[in-house]
Amino acid sequence: MMLVNFLPHREERRRRLRHRFFAGLAFSSMLGVLVVAGLWTVLSQQLATQAARNAYLEAGIARLEAQIKDIAGLRAEMAELEARGRVVQSLQGRRNVSVQLLTALAEQAPAGLQFVAVRQTGPAVAVSGLALSSEHVSVLMRDATAAGSPFYRAELVEVRAAPASSGGARGPERRLLEFALRLHLRPEIDTAAPALGTVPPR
Repeated sequence: MMLVNFLPHREERRRRLRHRFFAGLAFSSMLGVLVVAGLWTVLSQQLATQAARNAYLEAGIARLEAQIKDIAGLRAEMAELEARGRVVQSLQGRRNVSVQLLTALAEQAPAGLQFVAVRQTGPAVAVSGLALSSEHVSVLMRDATAAGSPFYRAELVEVRAAPASSGGARGPERRLLEFALRLHLRPEIDTAAPALGTVPPR
């Protein structure tokens, strides 16, 4: 009977199988590394692209915020300039009212009467001065409320004899009278005009 030794053949077969297994394992490992490297590269590129986009957006937002701050500053400056303009216009109007009131009083004051002080408080104007007689005060009250005048009503506060020193060098035969009036401005006149101070004698 003839004996055949299959051990070398089996050993060779096992060796080939092991070689194929390790070759497949190495190939799979290399393929896995390549896939992971490719995915990592793609993700890195996407992250870099997104980071660049984020940086661009942040730079644009920073520019817009700076522009918004500039616009807000310009608006604040414009509002301040408008407020100053309104104040200047208001002061100009008040100055004009003061000039109009003094001009009207000066034009309506009869000869023989002089003003000592004119002071406005809201819609009322207090007038005090010296007069040669009560008739002069009556004429002033009548003319001050005439048509076209800034005043519509005149109230007599008091009339009294002035001290001797108030007459100056007018002579001992005439005693001056001190008078005080309250004149009321018409509603259309700006009552926010500043108070008028003492005016020089006529």
